[in-house]
Amino acid sequence: MARFDIKRVADFALDRADEVLAHWAPDGSYQGAEYIALNPTRSDSSKGSFSVNRNTGAWADFAADEKGGDLVSLVAYLEGVNNGEAAQRLAAFLGLSEGESIPPSSTYKSKTKKPAGNSWEAVLPVPLEAEHSCPTTHPHNGKPSKVWEYRGQCGSLLMKVMRFDIQKGDARSKDYRPLTYCRDSNGRNSWRWKQPVKKRPLYKLDLLVKRSKAPVLLTEGEKAADAAASLLPGYVSMTWPGGSKALGKADFKPLHGREVLLWPDNDAAGKDCMLKLAAILHTMECKVSTVCLESLGPKWPAKGDAADVEAVGITREQLTALITEGKFLTSYQPVATEHPAQNKGGSNKGAESGQFVVNDRGVFFPVQGADDEPSLMRICDRLDVLALTRDSQGRNWGTLVRFLDPDGIVKEWNIPSEYLATEGGAEVLKQLYSMGLRAEAGQQPRRRIIQYLQTTKSPNRYVLVNKLGWHGNAYLLPNETLGTPVEPLYFYSTSPDLNKIKLSGELQQWREHVASYCKNNTRLLFSVSAAFAGPLLNLIGMETTGFHFFGDSSQGKTTLLKVAASVYGGPDFVRTWRSTDNALESIAASHSDGLLILDEISQCDPRIVGDIAYMLGNGTGKARANDRGGVRGNAFEWRLVFLSTGERTLDQQMAEVGKKAKAGQEVRLLAIPSDTGSGAGIFDELHGFAGGAALSRYMVEKASLFHGVPLYTFIRELCASNLEKLASQIRRELVNFAAELSDDVSGQVRRAADKFALVGFAGELASTAGITGWTKGMAMEAAKSCFSAWVSARGGVGNLEDRQTLSALRLFFDLYGESHFTRWDREDFTADDHTVRTLKRCGYRKTLQDSNALEGQACSETVYYVYPATFKAEVCKGLSDRKAKQLLAACGALERDGNGKFSIPTRLPNSGRNPERVLIIRPHLIPVEDDGEKGLLTKKAA
Repeated sequence: MARFDIKRVADFALDRADEVLAHWAPDGSYQGAEYIALNPTRSDSSKGSFSVNRNTGAWADFAADEKGGDLVSLVAYLEGVNNGEAAQRLAAFLGLSEGESIPPSSTYKSKTKKPAGNSWEAVLPVPLEAEHSCPTTHPHNGKPSKVWEYRGQCGSLLMKVMRFDIQKGDARSKDYRPLTYCRDSNGRNSWRWKQPVKKRPLYKLDLLVKRSKAPVLLTEGEKAADAAASLLPGYVSMTWPGGSKALGKADFKPLHGREVLLWPDNDAAGKDCMLKLAAILHTMECKVSTVCLESLGPKWPAKGDAADVEAVGITREQLTALITEGKFLTSYQPVATEHPAQNKGGSNKGAESGQFVVNDRGVFFPVQGADDEPSLMRICDRLDVLALTRDSQGRNWGTLVRFLDPDGIVKEWNIPSEYLATEGGAEVLKQLYSMGLRAEAGQQPRRRIIQYLQTTKSPNRYVLVNKLGWHGNAYLLPNETLGTPVEPLYFYSTSPDLNKIKLSGELQQWREHVASYCKNNTRLLFSVSAAFAGPLLNLIGMETTGFHFFGDSSQGKTTLLKVAASVYGGPDFVRTWRSTDNALESIAASHSDGLLILDEISQCDPRIVGDIAYMLGNGTGKARANDRGGVRGNAFEWRLVFLSTGERTLDQQMAEVGKKAKAGQEVRLLAIPSDTGSGAGIFDELHGFAGGAALSRYMVEKASLFHGVPLYTFIRELCASNLEKLASQIRRELVNFAAELSDDVSGQVRRAADKFALVGFAGELASTAGITGWTKGMAMEAAKSCFSAWVSARGGVGNLEDRQTLSALRLFFDLYGESHFTRWDREDFTADDHTVRTLKRCGYRKTLQDSNALEGQACSETVYYVYPATFKAEVCKGLSDRKAKQLLAACGALERDGNGKFSIPTRLPNSGRNPERVLIIRPHLIPVEDDGEKGLLTKKAA
């Protein structure tokens, strides 16, 4: 460690005092030789108590009773270190190195320059490994009496604010110190008692995201924010660091478009602060209102805030009553000339309520009073009409409304216009009351509510959509639209919480604790890559794609799903197959252009599981009739990737009730063995864990902590890219993948290969974007491995219908070869009369001896002579007899005549001298199944 003479460093620093002061005590000003600034180590509200003499370096803070004689001691005080360490830091700032001779200040002053970029900047969020090193005490103030943690939208720590209660004699004071994790230009990391240099984050950002539709309450100070949260739980109570003097340094962008209530401190400075803040929020299209302090009564103390409510004796119930009566809030009305831009465009225009009056006290209708004086009749709580909605075809109009329920929770409902025309709007009232709207008693107020909804006009328009995902170049999420839609979108669902997309943690944490353990594990790599493939389907018009991991229990199949789910959300993102096909329609629509996960196929009724797989793959729900017998519009639609698990395949599940999977069903749900063959279930590599179970537990635990951020990052990357160019890139990759297949693979296998290739490309794209941390090629190799496993499990690269036909033919001869075919082993064209009589004859069978038997062992084969009519009616029952003949001939099990015909003239027993045309079949030549490898070799390798 470098050692410097403290006095020489202090003297040398005087020549560059302006630079030193601007760095350690920024935003100050000079009064003569005195540099006056805010003390950066505490929550200093005004300049004056803290000053430094630029000529001598002497400094003092009269408010904190701290002082020193030179700039080294100043740095020691501000940094919370001893003088030796302070001298080293000051020397580093001045560009001095160990052993360097410090020239006299008068000769060095004109030659030195401030080294660029040597300041400390906050690292946001705080790295997980750095949290344990966070100081718990202050070098001067000791232990804090209260600590407030500022966390980001995903829950990661950003900074802390500590309160210190200082006792000096009989005097008590309080001091607030911000604490951030910083990095300097040399790459050194350290916790610093300072605010972030850039825009400062808001307190409770994590709660703001979780309660995306709740109104926001802003106070001045963390203590007041905590108090307000318990008083008004319907609001997200927040604040910013540094108080009123730091208003311009805070980042209020996350509040864009939100409903915000401001609670000022009860003094001139507090009210002025909130007035300025209201103007800032108004430019962000926030609906701003302010607490009317007069409503809190004459006992409300000077400088009082939300933390003083209990001391004054005001209860939570009294506050709720004040809100209900419209006395607690005052709407913020900006001067029009201050923000003329905000008055342009329909998005900021309010609804025209006609003769109705709407304010914070409720909705009112004008009536004649007892003395024929005009009066207002209250009909219900405040009910705002936000917009009129309709679908993309201009049908299914509705009215989007918003109100607060009795708990202060924001509720929204898109009221279908057709509901207003039924039985006096009873269905509308029933739903509004169920959601928490409070209305006056009696028939007249209820009628007026319907009248209000029918007559209120709003210039705002939303396009009503019943699926999430891509709409043009915009991607609709449950609580956010990424990209720029042509018109504002509104997702309408009878169950809006069907999609469990949630954010928790930071991308770095997910990458380190989840994605990194997928490396070298083909099934994990593939399942996570599949999660990224959902948003790519629409770009190339690919159909919905499903992958089913099957195998014995305790192999880790559910772990595959939970790890894949972490791209989108927490453990509750995983659903089960235990749903009706009708319920799955709305579930699928709410996961469109994304990922749907269904665990344990055995929970699904085997009678309908095939239909569900087909429906999911088709991407369209049922068309339902309206009350006039016509087809109702807007059937559910979706395009997604879905993952499934189970001990059995789809075909095995259907076989339980005597059904067989069709080719269309099989190619929509591609069955991949979950066991990699390594002896550790789904894992190829355990990454140092004792076993697969231990690694599974670790990954599931971390996936529950860190999730959702990968999806948002991926979608933002897509929205910022050239989608047409990306689509061309995807198509090229599919062609490259297919080029590695041999020429004899079936169309069904090639269709499946495209789906595996897309998943591999999605994983590579996410890795290129820095999301996964995987090396190049890792995701695509996993896709190829899973594709090979799928082909092997299905029995080869042929079409499913062909394999099923051949299997059925071989089974027929195995079951009925003796009972349906008369034995014919004589040379005189007579049947064997010593055998049991054939009651349902399909032809004859003859046993032929093989004269070329190896090693002297006799071999024989049974040849069947089948009547063409019975072949079609009995042998091929439920099958295409023409297709069956072609397949038998292709594998050498059916003889052809010299002209290529399938039937051959043959003299049969007891049929006279004239030959009959029969099919000559050798069932032992029908293949049971392929070895699973044919067709997987590349042309180059072959």
